[in-house]
Amino acid sequence: MIEKDNPKFSMMRKVLLISLFAGLLTFSSCDALQQVSDTATFVQCDFSLANVKIDKIGGVSLANIKKPEDIGMLNMMSLAQQVIAGSLPTTLNVGIKATNNQSLKAGISGLAWELYMKDQKYGAGMINDHVEILPNSSTVFPISVEFDILNIVTSSNIQQILDIVFDVDNKDKFNELDLQLRLQPSYKVGDQVQQYPGFITVKP
Repeated sequence: MIEKDNPKFSMMRKVLLISLFAGLLTFSSCDALQQVSDTATFVQCDFSLANVKIDKIGGVSLANIKKPEDIGMLNMMSLAQQVIAGSLPTTLNVGIKATNNQSLKAGISGLAWELYMKDQKYGAGMINDHVEILPNSSTVFPISVEFDILNIVTSSNIQQILDIVFDVDNKDKFNELDLQLRLQPSYKVGDQVQQYPGFITVKP
């Protein structure tokens, strides 16, 4: 699902194109022209959350762990101590699916992201990698998000917290988090990086 934060999204797109073409007056090149086309196409793509996975919690990697019982006693004790101390840093990996239904290639130089749960902001960051979506195709690009999971759970029981962590792909429970990502694409005009004037909101 995608929502454009500004109800006059078409007007924002015009502002983007105007700013891009203004930059071309200074940096006129084939590459800059391609940036205009790619970015304008990107903001018209359809976006959704392809997958969500918690990679690490309290310094413990979950890469090869399938259920809470596999964490081990020492790691469980460490996590419990961190809960008592009031902080449990967590790394969330989110896959964003972008679908380009147009006849032109879409692409950006990078993007800024903000993570919200229940309308509260829990993290922000930047991706500096180039993202490209060919015409009439889709691609999934990852965003690694760091936040404190104790800010979004009411339980202080480590077992209950881990049950949420390992069941994050449960659609009903996932929807209860009301997670959304706000994306702000960036593009280059010459050597200068410019940000798209608005956010794209992506929800489950």
